[in-house]
Amino acid sequence: MVYDFPFLTMDDINVRGQLCLWRPDFNSPISDEYREIKHEIEKAFYDGNLEDYSKLDASKFFETTFRIDESLKTLNELRERGAKTVVWFHQGKCKRSDKDFTTSAPHILYLKEKFDIEYTSDCIDSVYVRDKIRKMENGDIIILNNSRLLSEELLKGPVEDISKLGLSKLINKRTDIFIPDCFGAAHRSYSSIVGAIPNEITAAGRIIEREYEVFKQIKENPRKLANGGEVVICFGGRKSDKFEAAKRMLETNSENIDKIIFTGLLATLGVYSSTEEWTKIFKTKSNKKVLEDAYEKDLDDIIKGFQGLEHIAEVKEKNLILPKDFALDVNGERIEINHKSKELDYPIKDIGTESANKFGKIIENAGLVVINGPPGCYEDIAFAEGGKIMFSYLKDVKGKIVLCGGNTIPIIEQLGIKKIYHKSTGGGAATLFLGAEPLPLIAALENRTYIKNSLKLAKAKNILTDYGKERWSQRGLF
Repeated sequence: MVYDFPFLTMDDINVRGQLCLWRPDFNSPISDEYREIKHEIEKAFYDGNLEDYSKLDASKFFETTFRIDESLKTLNELRERGAKTVVWFHQGKCKRSDKDFTTSAPHILYLKEKFDIEYTSDCIDSVYVRDKIRKMENGDIIILNNSRLLSEELLKGPVEDISKLGLSKLINKRTDIFIPDCFGAAHRSYSSIVGAIPNEITAAGRIIEREYEVFKQIKENPRKLANGGEVVICFGGRKSDKFEAAKRMLETNSENIDKIIFTGLLATLGVYSSTEEWTKIFKTKSNKKVLEDAYEKDLDDIIKGFQGLEHIAEVKEKNLILPKDFALDVNGERIEINHKSKELDYPIKDIGTESANKFGKIIENAGLVVINGPPGCYEDIAFAEGGKIMFSYLKDVKGKIVLCGGNTIPIIEQLGIKKIYHKSTGGGAATLFLGAEPLPLIAALENRTYIKNSLKLAKAKNILTDYGKERWSQRGLF
């Protein structure tokens, strides 16, 4: 292993014969095809008749299986190394009304095409689960139901408090080793993510390793990755934490960042915070409502945050680039307008063609381009055009491309762009990591007290590898 991680990894622990709770991030957008048969599949799942649907192509149940496919490399390794692996993950947002909220049934059907697995409609603790776990042999895999079906899973707080909850204690009681591998949820402090770490032998999975290594380099030495070329960050989508991350990046690492491009709803917000005359035509009631609904704040408060970013960029003499033309949704029709157009009170749904080409040329010549979020409302083909134009320039990029999760990856994959340095499983987590925000999962993995406890427990069970003994002896922790 080349990178010396500041936390235990699967290379430090002999997992053979150990009951491992592997916590990946399988959370994926559910397709309309699955929604049409969701209720009948879930009924069959709880009735124990899921096999009736085993001949369906389960990959079509998801808009993309990227996160699942990336994670399966860890699962396959655990199987080959003789671990008894219990798989537990979340699907959908916390609200049961969320369009992507479902049981683990579609994931199980997808996994059954690739692995010999057992599954249950129960979660971490039931007589049925305990009986299945007792019967597991080396290399066996069992899939549990969606962790967010448990109300306690939705409680958040400091790791030391979460570790005292009943659910966290159950995890410790039922398993030997905890293997968190959910970078996409690393900014959440739920029981299934961090609750076991203070009291359990904990070793990060392979997804965590890869994500940590790449984003640590981008954060600390992006010039090296860029081979001396320009470092360009592209923030799209709608989440306000991206301009907070941009602030921190400029405050702490401005010498290593050349340009930050804003598209998506962030660009609309930039228009409202701008004092330039041409932006007046975009400051309409429609766009004001879109911003306030999205950020659940008064527009004046939202603008203050963005103006703080603009001030920092000006002080640091860095380019903060906004689109100069946009596509409006005029009763379902795409209408592009720019500074020469008259005011039209319709919502902005995409960047315009001119800006898309301008941004495309910037990223084409970058040494490192980090993309987080789409430029427009990609769900609607009429307003995915800006992203298609902008991202088409990636075909000729000579530098490294890093894609930060979310909906960016399938858009770029559809364009046939294959030369990508890293595809991250976590958009929000990547944003916060780059913005110097401590991610609860990463912070817990790096906590020396928790590491010492893991080493102590692993030593007692005699499952530390020679590599692990040497590595942690050098750090003075073993």
